[in-house]
Amino acid sequence: MSALKRTYDGFWRWLEREPTGWWYWLFLFLSLIAILSYNVMVLLVLGIIQLSGNWPFFFLSLRSDSFDHRNEVISYLMAQPLYLLPFILAWAVFKEEIWFRLAPFIFVTGRYAKRFLILVMLFVSSLAFGLAHGFSGWHYLAGGWIFVFIQGVTGLVLGIVYLKCGGLHNANRKALLSSFLTHFIFNAILVGVGLIAVYFLESQHIDVFKISKK
Repeated sequence: MSALKRTYDGFWRWLEREPTGWWYWLFLFLSLIAILSYNVMVLLVLGIIQLSGNWPFFFLSLRSDSFDHRNEVISYLMAQPLYLLPFILAWAVFKEEIWFRLAPFIFVTGRYAKRFLILVMLFVSSLAFGLAHGFSGWHYLAGGWIFVFIQGVTGLVLGIVYLKCGGLHNANRKALLSSFLTHFIFNAILVGVGLIAVYFLESQHIDVFKISKK
């Protein structure tokens, strides 16, 4: 048996072992840490590249129209009562989990599921998740090719969370709740840090929206 085949079979054996008890919560926590670490690392590297002035031409959308979308979102969130923010975030995350996890996987998982089809759907749904964050007109954070890359990998991890936490065995409610919780906490941390940064900059009389467009 080749090393590639052993790795492939080992991955599926791991994916099919649904975590229970405190292992379940540890798995969700580690998945959240993985997504956060990946996003922070990539954004730090891209920030350094941007400051150096060597920004690749196909990432230029991140520095132009996409900031207008994000500025609108920040302005909208800042205008809402604080107690409403969790509900706004929860509704946005719930819709994404329905579209990008439940809807794609419900048709390829279950008793007679084929591994190849599940794997294809995992990558297709992750790519769709990335494209929605990069170019879809309805998405509030559309940000160009770089967001396809960043959020595509994020979608891949969320897809694995969905499958491992019940999705492979048609326990769709548990699977949806698992990916929802991971996704919601991740978004809540990003929004919380972003709003704190905006409030801090405004307290220093710095126009954050003007900075972002430079």
